[in-house]
Amino acid sequence: MTNLSQRINILLKNNAKKIVNTHKNKQKMIKQLHKKRFYAFLTSVLLILLLMQVVKGLYLNFSKLIVLHVKHNKLEIINKSANTKNKELKILLAKYNSPAGIEEMVRNTLKMVGPNEVLLVIKRSQDKE
Repeated sequence: MTNLSQRINILLKNNAKKIVNTHKNKQKMIKQLHKKRFYAFLTSVLLILLLMQVVKGLYLNFSKLIVLHVKHNKLEIINKSANTKNKELKILLAKYNSPAGIEEMVRNTLKMVGPNEVLLVIKRSQDKE
């Protein structure tokens, strides 16, 4: 009996060790699983924050692009009008660089006349209503 009881004790100890080892293994696996889940959660949160920053950057860039496009269009319109005005002024400058042009300018703006000429100024009265 002693031999049989010793064998049973040995088997029980071995089974108890195996149970304890499997329990410890399960706890280790659970800890590893929790650790993996935590890192997965942390990675997800970081990716969501990164995505939010990317979307915010895209929004700001596109809004700035639209504002700059509008400003660019306004500046093009101003540039076209300035070029037209510049061409008109060049034409006037070329016209008034000649003696006939200077004489026309003096006659129109200063109301001067040449010799043997009479200046006739017609003043228009305002219409009565």
